[in-house]
Amino acid sequence: MAKDASVFCGKLGQKIAHESVTAIDDGTIENGWGSLNFDDEGNKTKKTTLIENGVLKSYIVDEMGSRQTGYEATGSGRRQSYKYAPASRMRNTYIAAGKDKFEDMIRDVDYGLYAKKLGGGLRQPWYG
Repeated sequence: MAKDASVFCGKLGQKIAHESVTAIDDGTIENGWGSLNFDDEGNKTKKTTLIENGVLKSYIVDEMGSRQTGYEATGSGRRQSYKYAPASRMRNTYIAAGKDKFEDMIRDVDYGLYAKKLGGGLRQPWYG
């Protein structure tokens, strides 16, 4: 956000997705891969609603990003190692369960992909 390099820059409060979409980044899920009590900057992690009912509500923000943009830090400051400065990183990011039935969601789709399961950003701990 500070470098104006995201497609979401300047869109806070705007509708950016279908109204059924709510996206959350949560560092507090018990035993979650991306969960911590505190981020690498000493901030308590929390649950951050990024998109609510299709409207962009927040960003993932570390301390430096907070100082540069004025957005509240979200407990998302993470380091690759202590050789590097912290950066804003996802924790446990997901699309919240909606109210639509499966049949209703795909009824009007002419072309596209159906993804039974999505994953990404998973880092195996043995890769160091």
